[in-house]
Amino acid sequence: SDPARAAASQRAKLLQAAAAFAEPLCVVIDAIGEAGESALSSWWPLLQEAPTNKCLFVMFAAKGTPVAQGALVVDVDPFTPDEIGELLQAAQGQPESTLANEIANASGGNAAVACVLVRRRLAGDEATLTSTSTHDVFRQDLATLPPAALHAVLACWWSLPIDPESGTAAGVDCDVAGAVVRGWLRADGRGGIEPPSGAQRECLWGIQTTGADLLAQLAVSSLPTDDPRRAEALRICGQTQAAFLVLLDAARNCWARTEYAQAERWWAMAEAQSGSSRFPMKDAAQRAQALALLGQYPRAEAWLSAQGQPASAAEQVLMAETL
Repeated sequence: SDPARAAASQRAKLLQAAAAFAEPLCVVIDAIGEAGESALSSWWPLLQEAPTNKCLFVMFAAKGTPVAQGALVVDVDPFTPDEIGELLQAAQGQPESTLANEIANASGGNAAVACVLVRRRLAGDEATLTSTSTHDVFRQDLATLPPAALHAVLACWWSLPIDPESGTAAGVDCDVAGAVVRGWLRADGRGGIEPPSGAQRECLWGIQTTGADLLAQLAVSSLPTDDPRRAEALRICGQTQAAFLVLLDAARNCWARTEYAQAERWWAMAEAQSGSSRFPMKDAAQRAQALALLGQYPRAEAWLSAQGQPASAAEQVLMAETL
């Protein structure tokens, strides 16, 4: 089947379902950074055709102003010390103005970073931040999770069943409650639990962990062969070549759906796993085209230059078309 047509069909079905709701409906697209902006560009034509007599909100996260004409831009201001103080009061029942000011200064008002610091300080962790980047802070916080809580996060991310009586998955202890308290798991609204945000799931890639081999082995055998999460399980199992191929397939599928930012994410991860493996020339050319379409011309040029000379006449033609 055509991946691009299948993705468009899924989006159209969601809009049709939304039209049947009697009450206003809000749909949040859980994609971050360039992936969020790419999702908006693929959704926008369909949204303009949505019924005008229904109240439907579709929300995307974007770093800059969306290019879609007519989209409502909502700027999210940084947390103030007073708002952080409200978080602390809700959590511990009493105001902490001094601590609120410290967290506001340390986080720069970044809501995600502030929430991590609030949880840490309430747990008695006085560790200071070496960065206020959301990704860096989440990675630091993930590294401080107790092993059983981290295993619970991985098991839920890989959709592995956790025995409620023994608290184990594949014989590995999983502290779901501990992961929830630390903000790394939440109810998903479908009777399950999951990492709360795309930014947190992003941090699970390339994680350095011990004792998760059995979980990874179960994930390799139970996840669909085309599921990108399987690549991380393969990496933990030491099967880097297999992980490389899974990521290439994920990038190809995104390319076919014109999701260029997400495709580049998978290509970048495949490059990190490639070792001595060489990108097939078609994949290399498509990655260069995607980078150019994303406006990253210097990176596209550098990527093509790094591929060396085409090995065959067919590859020479393909690279010439790309250039």
